[in-house]
Amino acid sequence: MRLLEDGRITDDRWLFLDDEQELPSHPAIVVSLARWQQQAEILRQHQGELAVCLDCAQGESPRSIAEDLHCFAMVVLHIKIFKDGRAFSAARLLRERYRYQKAIRLRGEALPDQWLFYHRCGVNVFEWHDQWREEDWRDALAEFSHSYQPAADGAASIMSLRQRRASQTATRHDSLAASLKKNISRRKQWQKQKRTAP
Repeated sequence: MRLLEDGRITDDRWLFLDDEQELPSHPAIVVSLARWQQQAEILRQHQGELAVCLDCAQGESPRSIAEDLHCFAMVVLHIKIFKDGRAFSAARLLRERYRYQKAIRLRGEALPDQWLFYHRCGVNVFEWHDQWREEDWRDALAEFSHSYQPAADGAASIMSLRQRRASQTATRHDSLAASLKKNISRRKQWQKQKRTAP
């Protein structure tokens, strides 16, 4: 399988382990939440990259790994059907509440129409299908130039842009008003001096 990682097509270097599978010497492994909770001390000794998979369909949440996020090079969010929106919430929790800065991978059924929204929530790794094109990804991200809601991608919302513009306009108005007031004051002083001149 190939991945779309930060906008680039790459080979999938990760090995997903079954809960009963013996721990291999593979350089990058993914374990379930259940296995992590049972074997955390052993898994911490793995000589390579370690990731954990949260099954969103089973209600597994980032809260359950909040104290251990520093152990993982990647968090996988597994959904079984594209209509399951819990991965959006989980990604935002990881990025915004827990400040997780490493890779977040979506595993399972997702539609190209959802890429932009997953990306805004913080997902940066997608499982790539051969029928897709890289142009599809670029087109998806460019579909909307501005967004109404703030999200994990840090892009300015329409409301914040409006507020910024209003603030800039108010600042310009204040500056013009101050300049006009200063000019009026100078003119009054000049007129006063003119009247008192011999």
